Amino acid sequence: MRGKEITEPKKLILMGLCGGKCEFRGCEKSIVQDMLTGEKSNFSNYAHIIASSVNGPRGNKVLSTQLSNDENNIMVLCRDHHKEIDDFPEKFTVNILRDMKKEHENYIKDLMKIKKESTVIGIKYTFNISDRVPKINDDDVRTCAFKQNYYCKGDIINLSDSKADERNDSRIYELEKENIKRNFLQMVKPQFKKENVQKIFLCAIAPQPLLIYLGTLFSDISNVDVQQLQREPVQEWYLGDNEDKKFNINVIVPEKKNEKVALNISITADIDEDRIRAVGGKECDIIKIESTIHGNDIIKNKSQLETYNKRIRHTFETIKDVYGRDCEINVFPAMPVSIAVETGRCWMKKAHPRLTIYDEKNGFKKALEIKYEGEDE
Repeated sequence: MRGKEITEPKKLILMGLCGGKCEFRGCEKSIVQDMLTGEKSNFSNYAHIIASSVNGPRGNKVLSTQLSNDENNIMVLCRDHHKEIDDFPEKFTVNILRDMKKEHENYIKDLMKIKKESTVIGIKYTFNISDRVPKINDDDVRTCAFKQNYYCKGDIINLSDSKADERNDSRIYELEKENIKRNFLQMVKPQFKKENVQKIFLCAIAPQPLLIYLGTLFSDISNVDVQQLQREPVQEWYLGDNEDKKFNINVIVPEKKNEKVALNISITADIDEDRIRAVGGKECDIIKIESTIHGNDIIKNKSQLETYNKRIRHTFETIKDVYGRDCEINVFPAMPVSIAVETGRCWMKKAHPRLTIYDEKNGFKKALEIKYEGEDE
């Protein structure tokens, strides 16, 4: 015994629910256009989860006839995946197919929530960290924006210089600093002249001195969402909106005893002051910014960045007031990528003292200087 045929109104509903894509997990092949010829037509296959026939794949004596025209029991698939699920019903069970359908249709619903005015610019930047070659795919940036109900308009802007890592030069960071600035002026600045940019999504992995410098280029741009790579439970770029009450930032400012000042930023790990004095000398005041918890994956939400930003801005102001605008701040960082970029964004080139950034390479070594506008090249 077989249930009734799928009606045309139900087919229209199903086409809307699937968004014109195959609902088989991982496929998303268009069912309204031939990808080879480009011809547009209705190539959809309407596949029953519980077969409309009792004797069909996943057939049921009671439910087959009852659900034959129920949109909740019908998937829209490409021809290949329709054949596959029916050829292997023991593998593609009712529950598995229901999960696939729900997952895909929820994705389409989320996509439809994005408004036209919610378009953003996606930017990525990478640079080798010792022997590790980090990679950020364009889809990583797009997915990050999408999860926050934004759509990345146009191509993802890549600020990386693919040839920079091939050079063996003691001034590699200084040279890369010039590349970042050039690419920023050529690729990012023009975007603000062409149209009203609502938001920028920025994903970056690089040595901390370069990330701090990258952040300084965005210090005058308020609508930048700096993102953080999450490793658990899945690896993805994302920052949530929830508030983390366990996370806080403490700032320890000693009484001024010397003219030289160092800034110890201990977020991912605690930096021992003896390591700083080994390169900065004993006659150096050390101001410490530390998180209440340490680790590589502690930055999970935007409120944590906001907390850090308030502390680092106040610290820059304090150093300027106590040591003078013409002093040099020696920065020793141990921080996640998002914190490094935000450190640069919070440094005001017209107001704050110049920065000398140190990098950890079997001990701290001077890596990069960031000067205020009066000394800029």
